[in-house]
Amino acid sequence: MTAYDIFLAPFADYGFMRRALVACLCLGLGSGPIGVFLMLRRMSLMGDAMSHAVLPGAAIGYLVAGSLSLTAMGIGGLVAGLSVALLSGVVSRMTVLQEDASFASFYLASLALGVLIVSLRGSNIDLLHVLFGTILAIDTPALLQIGTITSLTLLALAVIFATPALAREQISLNDNWLFIRADVPEAKNADYRTESWQAITLPHTFNAGDANQGGDTSRGEKEGVYSRGPGWYRRQLEITPVAGQRYVLQFDGAALVTDAWVNGKSVGHHEGGYAAFRFDITDALRAGDNLITVRVDNTRVPQVAPLTGDFNVFGGLYRTVSLITTGDVHVDLMDHGGPGVYMTTKAISAQKADVGARILLKNDGAQAAKIAVKTRILDADGKVVATAKTAVSLAAGQALPVEQAFTVRRPHLWAGRKDAYLYKVVVEAGSDSVTVPLGIRTVAIDPDKGFLLNGLP
Repeated sequence: MTAYDIFLAPFADYGFMRRALVACLCLGLGSGPIGVFLMLRRMSLMGDAMSHAVLPGAAIGYLVAGSLSLTAMGIGGLVAGLSVALLSGVVSRMTVLQEDASFASFYLASLALGVLIVSLRGSNIDLLHVLFGTILAIDTPALLQIGTITSLTLLALAVIFATPALAREQISLNDNWLFIRADVPEAKNADYRTESWQAITLPHTFNAGDANQGGDTSRGEKEGVYSRGPGWYRRQLEITPVAGQRYVLQFDGAALVTDAWVNGKSVGHHEGGYAAFRFDITDALRAGDNLITVRVDNTRVPQVAPLTGDFNVFGGLYRTVSLITTGDVHVDLMDHGGPGVYMTTKAISAQKADVGARILLKNDGAQAAKIAVKTRILDADGKVVATAKTAVSLAAGQALPVEQAFTVRRPHLWAGRKDAYLYKVVVEAGSDSVTVPLGIRTVAIDPDKGFLLNGLP
């Protein structure tokens, strides 16, 4: 017996084998992407539940048609599945049951009901056919229906995933830096020689050896005996800028006064040592190698706190540096180093929490743009508990705040160290995406009880 006889002859000799093979290919092509989609959306368990919840409708369709009619069973299954989904939603909103619990109870009841319907009107063989079917029984009309369903499924998924991928990307720039503890203004020039510079990795401070050498002048101590002054950092960045993209340097901490250049062009000046800040470097970039130069100075400056204290002001890039890439239309990156998404709890009860979002948008492009701002609030398990969507029009160069409102049912409150429960807020604005934490709680100060968290001292 040859390999042809084993693997190819059955399909060449028998039509039902060829139909079964094509049906298997169609089911595989259609089911695989749907399964991945459900997994990515954390809905795989719901997909499994729905596959059982449709059974009563499929059983009734089978009994009405008197055969394994894909049309009758499909219509019956669709009606049953929608009914289960609607009923579980109603129960979860009108009782203390969560959605997954109500869904599980309905799908189990549906499975039992489907088996009962077939058992009352049909034989054990009928039950096997409805529950499991047989791919070898596929006829030509059923094969055409399966092929049509698979084609529509793939087209729908292609349309869904043809939308632009979320463009924001953040990469670390903590390695491959050079440093010198001196004031060398010419270091921002590409032809400056750096053989004497030290190779370092961020975070970095040039006061590492100066611990406990500060002083508090208010206590009569000598202040400033540790080293204070400028230090310079340089790093190469290889990149090919893409039209329609913005490139922003994020500094998570640098003390105290920071200036930066890209390819010798000034990209920003920041005063303050204890907050993140960003510089937009888009217009200074070129294709290929780019030189990033940073001057950090921890010299005492009258307008920059702290002026003195019983601690050292450690100079340098003492926290991480990264490069953020996003589209021209984005959640504002230049809001004083903030996320651009700000959540506020308006009111709380045991049944619900009213939450507001303020989202700062910016169009850095040369053309007006229309985008959808989609916001989801997810619980700690990744389940979506509230959503909002707003259509926004932005003129070229315009900055615009967008307000959205949400209702979170049966909120799990943030209670400090006792129960530091956090929701997650995901904002998608055009091709940009930002994620921030959300702790739902109330804060009050009572003259008799003191500080109150969620109404408790």
